[in-house]
Amino acid sequence: MARPRAYHQDRPTSSAERMRAYRKREKLLRDETPDMSTVTKLRTTVTKRVTKPVTKPVTKSASLRDEAAGPCDLRLIRLVEPILAANGVRVLTKTIELCALLPEPYASMTEGAVRQKYRRSLESRPPEYDQWLFLARQWAGRQWDRDVVDDLITIAIANNHLARLRNLFDSLKQQWGGENKFSQLRRYRDRLKFDPLDWPRRRPQRGHSAMTVAAILSVMHANPARYWTTSQLARRLRKSVKVIQHLTSEMRARVPALVMRVDHGRGLLGLPRHNMEIRKSVSQRIIEGLIAVPNQRFSALARAIGVDPVAMSTPVGTLRRIGVLAPADPNGPADPNQRAPLMLSADARAKIAQGETIRDRRGFVLWPAERAGEADLRRQ
Repeated sequence: MARPRAYHQDRPTSSAERMRAYRKREKLLRDETPDMSTVTKLRTTVTKRVTKPVTKPVTKSASLRDEAAGPCDLRLIRLVEPILAANGVRVLTKTIELCALLPEPYASMTEGAVRQKYRRSLESRPPEYDQWLFLARQWAGRQWDRDVVDDLITIAIANNHLARLRNLFDSLKQQWGGENKFSQLRRYRDRLKFDPLDWPRRRPQRGHSAMTVAAILSVMHANPARYWTTSQLARRLRKSVKVIQHLTSEMRARVPALVMRVDHGRGLLGLPRHNMEIRKSVSQRIIEGLIAVPNQRFSALARAIGVDPVAMSTPVGTLRRIGVLAPADPNGPADPNQRAPLMLSADARAKIAQGETIRDRRGFVLWPAERAGEADLRRQ
């Protein structure tokens, strides 16, 4: 149906006329909209209750209480441990004055504040602390540093991440090969010091190491009375000697140990049994004989340790080269029995007295640190 002519006459014919009509309609709409800026708002006054601030007197102990690290101060525990050992007690008693024996900031604190901090640190220390220390010491070897474990525990407690630290140690215990475990702990410590929330995400263990360990145990359980060298196990399982040496060292370091060395001289391995007699190497027996009697002639020492004098010549020369025994006189007589008596070097005596481990050039232990209390070499 066609529109009427009046519709076409009133409609703008050009774009300019249509724009003018659009602006006119917008102006009419603005004029009809009320201006909200002219509307007066009612002011409501809210009365606030003014309270007088309560100021508490700051005592000396309260101002210095937070100077040490965190609720679990492992540094304080480590400082108190030798004090308790020197007094012959295992529990802190009232007769021991800690402030006079501790460095800053503990020396500036009151006796009650130090004791309370020590008690709270013991209570908040994780129950796996001793086990973690033992594992880290086994993994570290010569690069042992207790601060690595203490720093990890301090960071975990401060951020409520002890569960993640437990998972980290459990994952490292399951590892058979790869990078040294203590080196990984040191790297994780440095990483968490930079960002305490950046905990590592370790993938599940994979590879054939677990299968090789099971094969080693299967071979040993087939004949428990037989002892094996790493070369014999490598030929039996068709593996390289390096792989077997690495895995058997890990198996000996496990808690409890899966295998143990029954002959240090020949490196024989066997299954752990109750009251197993472990044969020591000639070098270890030489060190033990010289600890019992400091200065001995060559033949007398050989008879004391039950070794043929000819078989003792090479170990004595090796111990002299690595600095465990005092050097021999190059211009002395050729007969060993006419030379000066054999004796431990000053460096070896100091290491044994201080509880340090003595190793040969290959890294094998000649004198373990846990046997340091068997001889008081300070009297020599």
